Amino acid sequence: MVPRGSYMDYVAVEEDHLVVIPENLSFAGAVPTVALTAWQALFEHGRLQPGQRILVQAGAGGVGHVAVQLAKQHGAYVIATARDYNHDFVKGLGADEVFDYTKVDFAAQITEPVDIVLDFAMDPPSSAPGYREISERKTTRSSRMAAPIYQ
Repeated sequence: MVPRGSYMDYVAVEEDHLVVIPENLSFAGAVPTVALTAWQALFEHGRLQPGQRILVQAGAGGVGHVAVQLAKQHGAYVIATARDYNHDFVKGLGADEVFDYTKVDFAAQITEPVDIVLDFAMDPPSSAPGYREISERKTTRSSRMAAPIYQ
């Protein structure tokens, strides 16, 4: 897998790690993988509890948009990052707060500690003002990073 995220134009992998998509299956067949990744990050690794505050980076992305919904349904206070044009979409999924990571230092905007940070962006643009070690500066003592890690 790609060690620093999942968005690539090209990537070299071992042939036995690939599978051919059947012609009768659309890319919608990836939905279970996206949902399972979000579920595992939130509940198996993050151990999310009702009432906790969670930051979902890339809240409009494939895994992020499912994580926002699952976290909200579980009773969490959800903060997400997304570009401006995705704010309505992410708020419609249940996010309580949404910040454009390319325009604001969202770490400075988050005034109360968060319990869990899910970082699905993995490789943010270096110019993004909010990506300054949010997991260390703005999380509670018991906080956990629960990002999918591929080795």
